[in-house]
Amino acid sequence: MPTTVAQLRTQAQARADFENDTNVSNAAWASFLSGGRQRLRRLMAKADPQYFVANKTFTLVSPSFTYDLLANAPTFWKALSLDYSYGTPDGFQQVGRFLWHERANLSDRRFRIYGNTLEVRPQTLAAGTYTLWYIAQPAVLSADADALDLAEDIYSEFLVLDAAIKARKRQMKDAADLQSELEELISEIRANAGDNDVGEPDRVLDVEDTVYWRPRLPRP
Repeated sequence: MPTTVAQLRTQAQARADFENDTNVSNAAWASFLSGGRQRLRRLMAKADPQYFVANKTFTLVSPSFTYDLLANAPTFWKALSLDYSYGTPDGFQQVGRFLWHERANLSDRRFRIYGNTLEVRPQTLAAGTYTLWYIAQPAVLSADADALDLAEDIYSEFLVLDAAIKARKRQMKDAADLQSELEELISEIRANAGDNDVGEPDRVLDVEDTVYWRPRLPRP
């Protein structure tokens, strides 16, 4: 089972030598852990974005050509792809992104995200059903029973060290020893948190025609 907030807090208190210190509340510990979780996600997503993939299917009805991410996909962080559906399970087309200066001169369906808005252009082709694939932000840790995601649990020590450092600094105590450990762990994460399917790593894709993407296999 993934590590819970209660377990992380107990471990962080031990690492900071604050087991019996009541000056740092449980709410403060949870806040420290949530901040560390956001930082860990940034590190892991840079190594392999597919650790935290989420998706949202939505429909645009003419004349609408925009989609409010804040209201409808509040965990959105970074887009991976946008698929346009043709109404069958495998009937979809990946929609490309338009450059900002192209937005008034498009002949095929394209999208762009700015602020909290996903926009599909040209407006005349925007109607339809789409699936947005994206990297999700982590949920805030607050209740004792809140747990880490499966992918990040193996690096739970990151949250423990990060929270212990913040607690020591809050109490104006030296945290150099913990900081050194955290830096070593960051190097380990960067080195080892790559492809999450080590049995069959991703292949290079080559475009050999204008319609289909086809995998290019290594030469024998």
